[in-house]
Amino acid sequence: MAIQNLRFFDNDSNDLNLLFNQNDLVWEGVCYLPEVSTGLYETLSIHILEKVETSLGSERVVTPISNLIGSPKYVAEFLDDYEFSDDIFLYGATQRDGDLFVEKNKTQEVPVLDSSYYSSTNPVNGLTIAQPNVTSNAVTYNIALSSMMKDITLEY
Repeated sequence: MAIQNLRFFDNDSNDLNLLFNQNDLVWEGVCYLPEVSTGLYETLSIHILEKVETSLGSERVVTPISNLIGSPKYVAEFLDDYEFSDDIFLYGATQRDGDLFVEKNKTQEVPVLDSSYYSSTNPVNGLTIAQPNVTSNAVTYNIALSSMMKDITLEY
């Protein structure tokens, strides 16, 4: 899989213009979420597709293709240290007694296509040459910002 050929989009299909850091092999960039009142949520979905080449030489964006056989997946996890806020988190939904509830996720795992969906890599542009039957379903991660009221004790 040519990880440097991934494309990232937000809820409105805007390109996020993340940059691939060759030294650390990670994507870097900034996404802004507006402030919200205590107890409310602001959400962002990040959609990931891979730019590939067809056997006829045209480019398209498709579900990311792994170089692994079987059931490969992407795993997202927020870093957990003093520089990061607990107010921003991965989320999903869970249903209890017919009601939907927001559920914070430590990680989110999303399946990607296995290596049977590509035939080779174009040595000129580095794009994967995808099989004709490859799908175009984005890998999606859901992120939320929610500030909860914290108990504060004041001493005089």
